[in-house]
Amino acid sequence: MIQVNSSTSPFPSAYTPTPGYGRPKRGTPDYAAKVRQQIARLAALHAASIVEAPPMAPVAIKSVLVVAGCPSMRDCIREALRSTSWMQVTEATSVEEGLQQLAKEAPSLMIVDSACADVLSSPAAERALLVMGQVPREKAFPAQVVGVLAQPLKADRVTRLVLEQFDK
Repeated sequence: MIQVNSSTSPFPSAYTPTPGYGRPKRGTPDYAAKVRQQIARLAALHAASIVEAPPMAPVAIKSVLVVAGCPSMRDCIREALRSTSWMQVTEATSVEEGLQQLAKEAPSLMIVDSACADVLSSPAAERALLVMGQVPREKAFPAQVVGVLAQPLKADRVTRLVLEQFDK
C-alpha cells in the first residue's frame, strides 16, 4: 500500500501553465506577430512548391493581309485567325488599299479575294492564298499563289491552310 504524506498533495490544486504556452490573446501585439509569422511560413511553403516552367523561345509575329471587298469574308477570316496570338491580321477593302498596305509593310502571307486579284501584280506580294467561288481545274495562277480557298469559307479550313503556309 502506498502512503501519501498528507501535508503535500500529489496533484497540485491549481495548474499554472509555463510562460509562452498556447497562443497569445487576440488583439495583442504578440498575437499579431504570431499571425505574421504563420503567414510568412505559409508563403515560403507556397513559393517552394511552385515549379517554374522552362523559358520558351520567343515567337516571331507573323502578319497576314486580307484583301477582300466583302465585309463578311474579312470577318470570317479575322475570326478564324483570332485564336493564334502570334498572328497579326490587317485588312484592306480594295485593291488600292491593299497596295498601300503592301507599301507600308510586307506581310508574311496574303489572303486575297479573286475579285481583288490585281493586288498580286505588286512586286511586294510574295505569298498569297486566293479565295475563289469555285476552284477551276485548268487555270494557271500567278506565282505568288501558294494555295486556293474555296467558298464558302470555313474557319477550321482557313486556319489549317494558313498554319500550313507558316510551317513551310
